[in-house]
Amino acid sequence: MIALHGGRVIREPHAEPAPATVLIEGGTIAAVASVFDTPSQTRTIDCSGCTIVAGFQNSHVHFFERKWASAAEIPAEELGAQLQDFERFGFTAVFDLSSAYENTSVIRRRIDAREVCGPRIFTTGPGIVPPGFDLPDAVVAVLGPMNVQLPSASDPAEARRAARRCVTTGIRFSSARFKRQFNSLHRGENVAARFFSAWTPVCLVPIRRQNTRSCTKRE
Repeated sequence: MIALHGGRVIREPHAEPAPATVLIEGGTIAAVASVFDTPSQTRTIDCSGCTIVAGFQNSHVHFFERKWASAAEIPAEELGAQLQDFERFGFTAVFDLSSAYENTSVIRRRIDAREVCGPRIFTTGPGIVPPGFDLPDAVVAVLGPMNVQLPSASDPAEARRAARRCVTTGIRFSSARFKRQFNSLHRGENVAARFFSAWTPVCLVPIRRQNTRSCTKRE
């Protein structure tokens, strides 16, 4: 049991910060109250001068930058420093909308094993794109993405088949990006995962509610 004591807590959106103690048990919030008796053998963290909020979720990231390549071989210290870029802004969960699934899974396993500290990672694996799709030069220049083979689809039927193939690899989510006209979609419109709402979703599922995450690194 961990008690975050002495800080101000924002309990819900638009609420004003107010003094309170947050109890954390097993990586989840057990209680939030202004006054209560702290259970014995509780580790207390002094949060005086701090404001406590629930962890944020970054709903659009990509693990296809070259710095994530060969994730199993990245030294723990280096990988942890790269992941810290997420957590220092309060993100305890991130949603990767296109990357090499096997490589991203390695990063997630290393976090889950507490080899490194990092956010919960949800991923679509490789995003589904139209034939001949290329990343804009500006994106390539900034991100320097890995060479990831992305599945393509020229119509809704192909998109559904590509999504089903993702399911067989264990991917629970899927994303798509189209610049061409698909049925009622307007030409030139950028679309991410929207086709699932119109054409029978096959692997897009809701994210279960997450609370907090323990980020205690194993020695």
